[in-house]
Amino acid sequence: MTVTVEPARNVQHAGAHLSAVEALMWTVDRDPVLSVTFGSITVLDRPPDMDRLSARMSRAMAAAPRLRQRVVDTPNPFATPQWCDDPDPDPAYHLRRVTLPPPGSVDQLHEFAATVVADPFDRTRPLWQFWVVDGLVGGQAALVLKMHHTITDGVGGVRLWEQFIDFERHPRPDDPSGADDPGTRTVANDPHPADDPLVADDPVADVTAPASRWRPVSAVESVASAVGSVASAVATTARTGVNLAHQSSSSVVALARHPSRATQWPSRSMAATRSTVRQVVVTDGSRSLMWADRSMHRTVRTVDIDLADARDAAHHLGGTINDLFVTAVAGACGAYHRQRGIAVTDLRMAMPVSVRRDRVVGGNAFVPTRVLIPAGEPNPVRRFAQIHRVLTTVRDEPVLALGDMVATLANLLPSAVAVRLARQQVGSVDFTTSNVRASATKLFIGGSRIEATYPMGPLGGTAFNASMLSYAGVINIGLHIDHGAIDDPDLLTDCLKAEFSALIDHSR
Repeated sequence: MTVTVEPARNVQHAGAHLSAVEALMWTVDRDPVLSVTFGSITVLDRPPDMDRLSARMSRAMAAAPRLRQRVVDTPNPFATPQWCDDPDPDPAYHLRRVTLPPPGSVDQLHEFAATVVADPFDRTRPLWQFWVVDGLVGGQAALVLKMHHTITDGVGGVRLWEQFIDFERHPRPDDPSGADDPGTRTVANDPHPADDPLVADDPVADVTAPASRWRPVSAVESVASAVGSVASAVATTARTGVNLAHQSSSSVVALARHPSRATQWPSRSMAATRSTVRQVVVTDGSRSLMWADRSMHRTVRTVDIDLADARDAAHHLGGTINDLFVTAVAGACGAYHRQRGIAVTDLRMAMPVSVRRDRVVGGNAFVPTRVLIPAGEPNPVRRFAQIHRVLTTVRDEPVLALGDMVATLANLLPSAVAVRLARQQVGSVDFTTSNVRASATKLFIGGSRIEATYPMGPLGGTAFNASMLSYAGVINIGLHIDHGAIDDPDLLTDCLKAEFSALIDHSR
């Protein structure tokens, strides 16, 4: 599938208030173990042109409001925090440059990226940073991105990334996107149809014009803003009530039109209840006794898999690339335990399921799910079949439609209680996986060619996060690891490579 990359003046943005899910992430993030910060490591063929990169950053901040906004708590207990323009923006805070000491190895880059992402954000500033990393072996460079999850999820992050990239190393000066026609250039593998409308028609002001965009707020405007916040909060609460009432009335109307369906309600209600318990209220702990400890010590590892080989293997086995990915990760977990002399049958995996139906740049539209995955099955083909069935079931969980409602109820709790409950629930999870699709062709940024991009998904209190991103015919996998839980990250990485090889070999 493809998505049309529109000119920056046409990019749509989200509303002024955080969504219920974003507000919940903002609350629990006060506990550093539950951090929802994520990142990525983008390897470049050479150091980028900093002037061009700065100009693109300014354009991106103009196109995507959340890049120039900070989160501000509201006095109204029934309202979520707001996105507000930063009154004193500092581009140097968001774009930094560092040079690695010799030899500039991949391990040094991994250590630097893990340290950057683990460092908590200043919650009074916009919640993202770019680090340009020079000094890599072979004359290469890297970009380390750090971003708070309240800004966006994986799909929205790819759309934000489109604001920084070029399609050529040296685009024409009058064509900042690098495309011959910015309105028709496409990035492959977006899950939404290309003919869906992406944007509104209203222009976005230039972020480089402080007189029009970044001006002091007067006392009158402050009062007006406060009144507007209360009104917005009341409207949000009212909309929630209207939505609930609409759902109830729709059910009554449906029953009146189709009385025979009344007999289906008890089973459907029971299914929804069981689904909610499975996903929201898990009472047991994590399944791995070896990975039970949590710390603030982070490390990163990366893996590359040929996309065509993975696609052929997934199709041969009767599933998707995501099925193959999860099967390999689960197999790596089982092999890791076996090599350490510990038996394990299944592990609990967290996996975000996208429910995005919009074309918004940034924002969040996902529901977190938890599922028990067979990790002890040594045969990769049997394990693939088992996991394919499990993941198909997860996609049909009734609770996926109730994500906003669950988050809204959680936001009514005192912050300390919400954090404590989140800690308890995260304690049931062993690891996290995430799958993001990007471009099928090579891209450029600041005059440098992007060679690979390794996602660093948020740990959120789990032992590790394995995230994959398909780019230019290669699956780039980032392992974001809690070193306190997994004391041999190289063994886990080797196990993952071996599992992918076994799955691909079985399909040949």
